[in-house]
Amino acid sequence: MNQRCHTPRGRRWLRPVLLGLAAAGLSASALAAEPKATPTASAPDFSGTWRVEWCDKARPQADCGGFTVFLFQKGERLCGNHHGATVNLSRLDDGEPRSIVGAVTGRKAVMTVHSTRASEAGTLFLAVAEHQGRALQWRVVDTVTGDGTDHVVAQKATLRREANDERNEAWQAARDACRKSFD
Repeated sequence: MNQRCHTPRGRRWLRPVLLGLAAAGLSASALAAEPKATPTASAPDFSGTWRVEWCDKARPQADCGGFTVFLFQKGERLCGNHHGATVNLSRLDDGEPRSIVGAVTGRKAVMTVHSTRASEAGTLFLAVAEHQGRALQWRVVDTVTGDGTDHVVAQKATLRREANDERNEAWQAARDACRKSFD
């Protein structure tokens, strides 16, 4: 029996591979599933613009940064993109169309978030969001691929729903890209 497989160093590759396969399977099954009717009271709608603002109280003159997700839900399927900016806007992380893909189960959504800020291959995160009225409790639960550095993806935050999604051009672009993938 190979003892290297049982050491922490020998299994270091196993967790990202399994999470990647799980995320890919979740995303593929979520996208392949037939959409159900629109969300009900027991299954809230994640569609919309959700944002958290990051400001530096010690430097109030600095521009605030933040993290925003533009989500579109159809049945149990979820897709969208993201945008992140550090305080004083020194680093930006603009998600490509469909940088977020996932599935909704009850009040929670499990999704992958693909950040290409650091490189073309980028970093793939596994995130969970719980719907709580006009807020999402957001947290990244793992880094599936990439080293997880040089991104502007919120690791843990309360995202608040923005008003007037229908007039928000970024949300409309996310919605249109997602609709094409849902058809």
